[in-house]
Amino acid sequence: MLELKHRFYLETPLGTALCWAASAGDTVEVALIFHTWQVETNEHWSWANPDVRICGSTTARRHDDHTPIHLSEERIEFLKPHIARHRHSPFYDRVVN
Repeated sequence: MLELKHRFYLETPLGTALCWAASAGDTVEVALIFHTWQVETNEHWSWANPDVRICGSTTARRHDDHTPIHLSEERIEFLKPHIARHRHSPFYDRVVN
């Protein structure tokens, strides 16, 4: 695990999170894992690279127009109780309605 000197924000299935560390498996077949603190609830979550998008940054001149996060129905069902607690999740309306 590598603790990041410069932390940054990621959009996750539960909303915005502060990324503080990253880790990778022992092989090239494993996605990079980002270790985060969810902004809304201050919960620690670890997310695989395909499940996150980097947030915009005025300082870095990076716009917030990233591609949407796509999760399978099975994954959404698994995360449903957690998504329901995170009102800023991009999946919140889909889960509570």
